[in-house]
Amino acid sequence: MERTVAHSVPILAPLMVAAAAERLVFGLILVPWAVENRIPPPSKLAQQVMVRSVRERRIIDDRNSNNSNHQ
Repeated sequence: MERTVAHSVPILAPLMVAAAAERLVFGLILVPWAVENRIPPPSKLAQQVMVRSVRERRIIDDRNSNNSNHQ
């Protein structure tokens, strides 16, 4: 028995519907929401976290050095 395109349509249809739904959700809901809320791309977020942790480390180091000077 040879498989034709007609046999594979019932298998592919739910996958195609799921892919279209995913594209709709991402394109029409998530992207405008992210733009509206000004969410930076992941690379920017990572940079901000790194900068913040370096700043916090410097502040802690400064406090520690100040404490050791006062003793």
